[in-house]
Amino acid sequence: MRVLVLVILIGLSWVTGESDYDLPKPAVKKIDKTLAAYFPEKVITKKSLELTGEDIRKLTFKLNDNEFFQLWNGSELKGYMYISKGRSKFDSFDYMVIFKPDLTILTTKVLLYREDYGGEITS
Repeated sequence: MRVLVLVILIGLSWVTGESDYDLPKPAVKKIDKTLAAYFPEKVITKKSLELTGEDIRKLTFKLNDNEFFQLWNGSELKGYMYISKGRSKFDSFDYMVIFKPDLTILTTKVLLYREDYGGEITS
């Protein structure tokens, strides 16, 4: 996993400003609450990463817009955040992974689970 994230970062061409999530409000609140828990007393700015067409072709997986973010506290890089969807038995779920600046995983969190059964995964 670390190698895949590193490939993304090496190919980084531009950092854009604050971006919106394509998620319901409860999921966005869970993201903000998780960031506040792991980075207390810090103002964390989320900046979306934009890759060039060439960078995207180098990847072994599909990366959509608004999925990979840098986490900044002023001018200090605090880590990275990846938001995506996964398949469950009948539906999908949204999840996030927060990385430290050295690309080791800090935490993962299920943001929105849509199945009728198996809700224990979110806890």
